[in-house]
Amino acid sequence: FMSLYIFFIFFIFIIIFFFFLMIRRPPRSTLFPYTTLFRSEEISYYFNQCDVGIMPYIQESLQIKNSFPIKMFEYFAAGKPVVSVDISSIRSFQPELRIGHTYEEFVNHIFELINKASPEDELRRREIAKQNSWDSRVDLILDEIGRAHV
Repeated sequence: FMSLYIFFIFFIFIIIFFFFLMIRRPPRSTLFPYTTLFRSEEISYYFNQCDVGIMPYIQESLQIKNSFPIKMFEYFAAGKPVVSVDISSIRSFQPELRIGHTYEEFVNHIFELINKASPEDELRRREIAKQNSWDSRVDLILDEIGRAHV
């Protein structure tokens, strides 16, 4: 009977151990494997080399139709104009975002935006990115929670 009790305690310990092992936050490199490919200086170099950010997702995918691509804010944070396929959740960001409904329209938007950016446009895009940063979203949620308790 004692050995069964010890086995049961050991079994519970193993289950708890593996449970916490599974729910711990994995290292950043496994969450975002592409972030380890380049150092941050290299990423900013590549961002500065592009004129337009593109989001050419496959539109037939339900996952894309019902998504909210954060990539747009990364482009905006770099001051870059963005061309995307039509995703309903980001339509409100026009005219900073151009939507290409066809291949030709997508490509035409890219060529229209190349070297067209002004410093004012870049500042406006950076402000949009700042308003939609994770810090801003957390502040908004905390404000809403604070209002709910008052």
